[in-house]
Amino acid sequence: MKPIIIIPSRLQATRLPNKPLALLNGIPLIAHVVRRAKESNVADILVAASNQEIIDVLAPYNIQAILTDPNLPSGSDRIQQALDKFDKAKKYDTIINLQGDLPTINKECIEGALNALTAGDYDLTTIGAAINNEADKNNPNIVKVAVSFFDNNIGKALYFSRAPIPWGKGTMYHHIGLYVYKREALAKFTQLAPSPLEKQEKLEQLRALENNMSIGFKVVNTIPIGVDTLEELQKAEKYLQQHKI
Repeated sequence: MKPIIIIPSRLQATRLPNKPLALLNGIPLIAHVVRRAKESNVADILVAASNQEIIDVLAPYNIQAILTDPNLPSGSDRIQQALDKFDKAKKYDTIINLQGDLPTINKECIEGALNALTAGDYDLTTIGAAINNEADKNNPNIVKVAVSFFDNNIGKALYFSRAPIPWGKGTMYHHIGLYVYKREALAKFTQLAPSPLEKQEKLEQLRALENNMSIGFKVVNTIPIGVDTLEELQKAEKYLQQHKI
């Protein structure tokens, strides 16, 4: 594989405007995410920025970034446009979509999703961790995933939901929004119209399943802090201070 990590980043978040520029311990959020990507040491890195301000704030950190249309409907569309602009020669065949609001994600997560791609010849892969808090099982903001495992750590994702799935006794998994695509799978996905279940659950990955695309799933041991609110920003800042990263 010849992978590239593309980090979509936009200023238009409603709950935390200008989120990529928010400072955590004096460093922009988006720069922290790039640092985590570099720590994985598995691929080249590119930021797909919706606005010039993101590119400008990254300039002192010597990070590659490319400007994309601010009106694109999703992060997947943003990484596809960035890839088309940046890699016209199609040098890269594997695309890691690392969300730009995960400043505490570790290399285990990135490496795990990448290594799982060939384990079952999937179109794309993603990751998740066991839910140990009962309240999280019924929290619609925490996406759950039902998985058919062929070993203890890797399997095929069957469905994603905001509802607690699967029913009954057993482990429930918290889905983490990091994806690794085969290049042709990303191109196919971004050409598809939003699907009925995607619109009902408000989960983009269901579009892939409804169009018979296979999604591999890798179990990891940690759940990174996703930053969507000021409270989560402060939580992530505290985590980075405690772990000195």
